[in-house]
Amino acid sequence: MSEDCFCSSLIFPIFLFLSQDICYGTHYYTLTAGQGSGFCSKTTMKRILLFSLLFLPLFIRAQVITVSKPISIRNNVTYDLLGELGGKTLLFEDRASRFFVQAFDDKMQSVWEKEVVLDDRRPTVLGVIANEEDFSVLYHFRDQGDYHLKIHRYDAAANLVDSTTLDNLGPFLSFPQFEVIRSEDKSKILIFRLSGFNDLTALVIDVPTQEIIWESGFAPEDMVYSRDFQQLLVSDEGVMYFILDKDNRRPRDQAHRYEIYIGDPKTDSSIPVVLTLSVPGLLSYDALFSIDNLNDYLVAGGMYYDDNPNRAVGHFFLQYDLAAGGEPLVTYEPFEDEFVMNLLGQTNSKKKNKGVVETSIQEIVHRQDGGILMIGERNRTFERQSASSRAAFRYSGQYIIDYYFDELFIISIHPDGNTHWKAVLPKKQYSQDDEAAFSSYFLIKTPFNLRLIYNDEIKQENTVSEYVVSGNGHFERNAVLSTEHQDLRLLIRSAVQISANEIIIPSERRNRLKLVRITYKE
Repeated sequence: MSEDCFCSSLIFPIFLFLSQDICYGTHYYTLTAGQGSGFCSKTTMKRILLFSLLFLPLFIRAQVITVSKPISIRNNVTYDLLGELGGKTLLFEDRASRFFVQAFDDKMQSVWEKEVVLDDRRPTVLGVIANEEDFSVLYHFRDQGDYHLKIHRYDAAANLVDSTTLDNLGPFLSFPQFEVIRSEDKSKILIFRLSGFNDLTALVIDVPTQEIIWESGFAPEDMVYSRDFQQLLVSDEGVMYFILDKDNRRPRDQAHRYEIYIGDPKTDSSIPVVLTLSVPGLLSYDALFSIDNLNDYLVAGGMYYDDNPNRAVGHFFLQYDLAAGGEPLVTYEPFEDEFVMNLLGQTNSKKKNKGVVETSIQEIVHRQDGGILMIGERNRTFERQSASSRAAFRYSGQYIIDYYFDELFIISIHPDGNTHWKAVLPKKQYSQDDEAAFSSYFLIKTPFNLRLIYNDEIKQENTVSEYVVSGNGHFERNAVLSTEHQDLRLLIRSAVQISANEIIIPSERRNRLKLVRITYKE
């Protein structure tokens, strides 16, 4: 086995023994929970093998971990992990306006590197979109005072297949800032820009044909962007949904509602159609919209409040049939005492249920029947300084920033709005001055269950764990790997799922990037 990678298998007999075998070249080590590493004799290895054979029927899960050689990354280097194309894992790197693609084999060894040339006039990459067979680079550059939008498509070997100048965006007084939204199937890209007080520009690109299929400039009436903006979505058909949250406060002159500006490429008009979804009697604490492309629904999952906008007292579900129209389905349900206690980590059952705070909806997972799984997380940020000393200040003069990412919850909701089940998944993560880069979780979707993988603690030596959640709400917690003595710090949220049983996670430590492939063996 190459010295550039290691394989790790975690096994769990009924009495929760944890063993991790790691091989570097011809040297074998065994790590046991709570212990360091040490050289294993042949006798020890035989005992481990005998132990494995005796308890083989009780082992419930194993995984192989493969790690690439380190790649030097300086402050001016950014990258995009594209996933697996043509049997190779591709990494797109921006090295101070020079762009490279590096390919890795299944052992995470670098097999080739190629420079891709965009334009000589300081191109700025807006997004890299990878599909199963090719990838596209969307960027803009400036020429004679105007900004031009362009897209290149490359095959799995990073050979240029097609190049299209999409639009002349015109001159800008300042460097333009765009938001890029991708459809679920990655076939459509929505590019959005706010200019001035409420002037909006949007265009939708069809990636396979490299054509603009819809574009518009519009200005919603009575919009205060910082207050009203909720979300921006694009469907697999290229339909834009610009969503505003209106009158979501007390006291209020009108009922709470969502105003949705819809731009449809199938119509001849470039002016979005306004759809109003009224939710009277409901004030949202937090909400996340999503497009159910299978059932043609616009759905939202969220939490609502009563008197205190900083405290959620229940969850709600919204479903709108985009084909049939009519009124939306809206249901809501208060949080039970047990759910709140588990989410807040409370043990005193006599405490009054006052709802939950510092919690947000992170993800919507669509069920085939039109229902959803709503995933939320407790997270909060604190800025602080020492009252008696300047030691709390960094040399840059900024405050110390603490990040807390704690318990997760999942609520499964039937398509009629009734709650199927709820689950609270305990987790405690704390970090400081790192923009929470190593915190939170990554969701792995499989046909049989969901896996939520995360760093147990945000520190140099760490255990990576996961929750495996089945369709009926039952879950189990497993250890995945230990980073002890492996020189790894995993950016879990930046992972890419490449198959039902494989993910790749970037690791950054001491200005060195490694790619970590996790392959689950059932």
